Amino acid sequence: MEVIVLTHLVKTHIKGLDEALGGGFPRPGIVLVVGHPGTGKTILSIQYLAGRALRYGERGLYILTSQPLKTLNLELSGLNIGFNDAVSKGLLDILEFLPVIESTTAKTLIDEIISRIEQGRYVNIVVDSVTALVSLFSPREVRTLLSYILKCIVAHDMTCILIGELPLIGKAYLPAIEEFIADMLIKVEFVETANKLMIRLIPIKSRGSLITRKYYEATITKDGFELVGEITLHTPKPK
Repeated sequence: MEVIVLTHLVKTHIKGLDEALGGGFPRPGIVLVVGHPGTGKTILSIQYLAGRALRYGERGLYILTSQPLKTLNLELSGLNIGFNDAVSKGLLDILEFLPVIESTTAKTLIDEIISRIEQGRYVNIVVDSVTALVSLFSPREVRTLLSYILKCIVAHDMTCILIGELPLIGKAYLPAIEEFIADMLIKVEFVETANKLMIRLIPIKSRGSLITRKYYEATITKDGFELVGEITLHTPKPK
């Protein structure tokens, strides 16, 4: 059963993204960003956290389960997205939780996430990534946990971004439960073009806005993640 709440939209201030999403991210609400590794999911999420923190003083929490903090810092070095500035001003906290390889470890992390939400100190939270967590629980447990997290998020008028991994090679584990719980679903993937791999973003679902559901080319520059423009799919003419 879906949890339906009244939401409003907050701007991401990411070039081209707010227009594609019909205004921005839902609040309160859960945004599920799924996609291939290397497509900018982490950069997009941190760019949102840092941007909201520096513009509006909204405290953010970044929960890191997919890579060491040292690796994250290397990934973000050279990008002008305000990450270090937000951290140094005490507006953005980083919680590193590695490795997540057992259900007991995952349960401890989930308890920590819920505790942080219930404290009411944060306006925006990112879990990067949720894939490792949900793979350690049954679908029923995942539904229960995510439903409770959503309840807490609604109570504290927060926006939560869950990042999901889709492998380029191999089988993905991403139950449909997250898709039903999420208020907004965004997919970011690599697609082959004539001479390169292009990053493509698709807004798939939104409860609180009229999204375009169009394909967009995305890129990562020194200013972070941004949408370049719409992609037109050419349907082959019948012979």
